[in-house]
Amino acid sequence: MLLILLGFVFDQSVVLGESIVYQKVDLEADLKKQIDSIYKTLYYEDFQGALRSLRQVQEQAANQKLWEIQLSALLNMHYCAQYHGKLDTMVYYLKEARNFFANLPDEVPGHISDQLERKLRYADGNAAYRFGEYELAIAEFEKIVSFDSLKPVYLYKCLSFIGHAYANLDYYPQAIDYHNQALDQLPAKKKISLLQRRKLFIPGDFL
Repeated sequence: MLLILLGFVFDQSVVLGESIVYQKVDLEADLKKQIDSIYKTLYYEDFQGALRSLRQVQEQAANQKLWEIQLSALLNMHYCAQYHGKLDTMVYYLKEARNFFANLPDEVPGHISDQLERKLRYADGNAAYRFGEYELAIAEFEKIVSFDSLKPVYLYKCLSFIGHAYANLDYYPQAIDYHNQALDQLPAKKKISLLQRRKLFIPGDFL
């Protein structure tokens, strides 16, 4: 009888554990949808409304230790401020994102930490580029490029940023080299289309 009761308790704990995991997964999916909805409805038209909504998402993610959602919300606040020309606010949220990453607990898995680092470095590189700190931008994007298993479109964006930064520093051989590397990340049809237009592409157009 005791063994049966122990088995029942064990079964109940397993079911409860699975339920918590599923709830967390559902919440993560819901918060991602909320960020997407904010981007589509508030991001461009209602600056303060977007920030309030993104902060709510960030706080919910913090309560459930959803690290990727937390950083995503913070960086979306940063990019939203950048879009609206609110430079002080843009810098504020970038600093908050840096502080969040610097204080990640040890329990965060390595592969998630790497993903967060790439996203943060991308924001740092983007901000440095916007403020004319081209050498710092190059350093940040080169660090991202050194990561393994990057998607081609992501590599294209980073290499394009590096190329533009070198062009702004009047280092044209390096600029051409990185733009060629960027184009090599694209499908053949897209690459031909871009070459036919015979112009450099502003990285911000692809963010």
